[in-house]
Amino acid sequence: MLTKKSHYSESEAAAQLGVPVDQLRALVRSRIQVADEDVSNIPSTLFQPSDLLVLKFLVNAQAYNAPVEPTVAPALAPSC
Repeated sequence: MLTKKSHYSESEAAAQLGVPVDQLRALVRSRIQVADEDVSNIPSTLFQPSDLLVLKFLVNAQAYNAPVEPTVAPALAPSC
């Protein structure tokens, strides 16, 4: 169950989702298109409750092998 906080660290997010941190990282990299250069430039990752909601959906879809198309993270999407 998700607790109410304004933000979660990577380890807190993984704990709330019931997955190891490495699985959370792999999920973010595989389902939310983030360039490796962008990931390495982020000193620490914080997740908002809405991020956990989407990630929980992806974790559940992954558990049932349901196909989910990758999306581009809005903050990292190229501007036109």
